[in-house]
Amino acid sequence: MARYSWQRPVRHTVTTLALAFALLLGGCSGAPDAGDLQPLLQTQLRANLQSAQSAMQALGGDQGVAFMRALGAPDPAQIRVENVEIFESRELDNGDYEVRLRYDIVAGDRRDIQTRTVVADKADSGWRLLPD
Repeated sequence: MARYSWQRPVRHTVTTLALAFALLLGGCSGAPDAGDLQPLLQTQLRANLQSAQSAMQALGGDQGVAFMRALGAPDPAQIRVENVEIFESRELDNGDYEVRLRYDIVAGDRRDIQTRTVVADKADSGWRLLPD
């Protein structure tokens, strides 16, 4: 019995198409990944600290902000989020994703490890974190 062998160009084309299809399916998983969430978490933390700083400014002027700094609050621009790790992600009935994650908050030489659950949804402009 003769053995059928695909010619090299046909085999290469089929392999390329199969790989492209697999990548396409993998990209459609829907859930946000750590790279999507890192800048969102950093922006959220900076905004929260900026809000607290504005409230202290309104209540006590420059002395209120100085008091925050004396308690160890960093400048919002110094906040960085690193090492985002997703433990679990599940799609909710409304299409949002509930994501349990761990990340490092870095400000200067201080590092704080946080574990929390966030809810994210996909907007036209990309992922966004929903308020707690």
